[in-house]
Amino acid sequence: MKPKVILVHPPMYLKSLYGYLAEAGNELPPQGLCSLAAVLREKGFQPVIIDATAEKLNLRETLNRIRKDLPALLIGFSVYYVSEEAVSLLAKSLKKINPNIPIVVGGGHMTMCAEQVMKRHPEFDVAVIGEGEQTIVSLTKTLQKKKDIALVKGIIFRKKVNMVRTLPQPFIKNLDSLPFPAWDLLPELTKNYIPAGDSLKRWPSTGLVTSRGCPGNCFFCNKNAFGSIVRQNSPEYVIDEIKNMQLAFGIKDIYFQDDTFVANRDWVINFCRLLIKEKLDLTWACHARTNLVDLPLLRLMKRAGCWQISFGIESGSQKVLNAINKQITVSQHKKALKMCQKTGIAVKGLFMVGSFGETQKTLQETKRFIKENYLTDFHATFFTVIPGTMAEKIWPRFGKILKSKTPPMMTRPSFIPVGLTKSNLKRAQKQFLLSFYLQPRIFWYFFKKLGSLHIRKKIFESVLALARYSLARNY
Repeated sequence: MKPKVILVHPPMYLKSLYGYLAEAGNELPPQGLCSLAAVLREKGFQPVIIDATAEKLNLRETLNRIRKDLPALLIGFSVYYVSEEAVSLLAKSLKKINPNIPIVVGGGHMTMCAEQVMKRHPEFDVAVIGEGEQTIVSLTKTLQKKKDIALVKGIIFRKKVNMVRTLPQPFIKNLDSLPFPAWDLLPELTKNYIPAGDSLKRWPSTGLVTSRGCPGNCFFCNKNAFGSIVRQNSPEYVIDEIKNMQLAFGIKDIYFQDDTFVANRDWVINFCRLLIKEKLDLTWACHARTNLVDLPLLRLMKRAGCWQISFGIESGSQKVLNAINKQITVSQHKKALKMCQKTGIAVKGLFMVGSFGETQKTLQETKRFIKENYLTDFHATFFTVIPGTMAEKIWPRFGKILKSKTPPMMTRPSFIPVGLTKSNLKRAQKQFLLSFYLQPRIFWYFFKKLGSLHIRKKIFESVLALARYSLARNY
């Protein structure tokens, strides 16, 4: 019998991520865990994925599911800000069942602040830092052979009363060397996962990541997990992956979740040409930086089925863009939006309220930008100082961080710029949302999207969530 490895996406409810806007949030498959499972299966292990979030399991139900799959070489958890305590409770319970079973934690949160988390939670035995595919295979093989895990790269582990950090695991240069993610180990893909209503064109739809790394140097972002150099699957690999997902799940629409899908212009051109040549029945959306698109590229993307681009605009004020080191100008933002309008590609503008340098004046500049420029959808979160970022080092120059017992989340103010208050930020966000969504053209845009039952349901839930949030007084 093959040695078993249990991988857990912990209980984490949309309300903990999106607050009043929970119904508008997305429920996308955990591609990271699926990739880990795929490489483990390729190396002769028996991976099991328990997605407690997708199946809406509580802590007790999640624990019972894990117990049913024991014994295992290790139990691995994805850890997020909002799920850290839940994972801790599960780990403590598992240690009572079997104190010798290794509890391994990973994900972006661990990469950013592993030492702090490990100190808070002695029930965590090993933390995986950075990309996990090579590390999880090496760690599992080492545990199977009962050898010293100090030789495993890319981890932090406990040795008596001390914590030991091993040598870093090199980034995977050729992402095509990885097998396709093990989507088949998840609960049924098209029943348990759905993108947010504003990133959904047709059904069935899902999310997909085709690259790692980001060329930007924004102060609010931590790139320790994947680095600054963008590594991508080849266009041929991605096309084959799409074909497999269409064959297995009937996928017609994909939300590419890459940090910057258009980082490599030649790659995008080759991908689009291949997509057109293959005549796949596919529509898709992606993320991009406004300084990386041009009219010929956008026209080709449109021909290949791209219907929406999400741009990290952040602010309509150059002062704020400079303060967060966006390295993009307001003029570049405007130019990119005009080009998208010309090609007929929808634009979702991603904004942050309360960034470094934010004032009442800059908030008004952003409000004007939102109303005067081509946007078909809109998203505004609160600027958050994330551990491991440049923002964490320099925030005292720009404002204060509110003390809280709960981890900082982008759905509520946690950083207050000099001269502003928490109420100022919350009021501004609501004004942005209402001034955008109450426009007749936006109503018409979403009305035209009402296609299948799944899309109607998701958009209706999103509208109700927005209404509740707008009317809430204490949020």
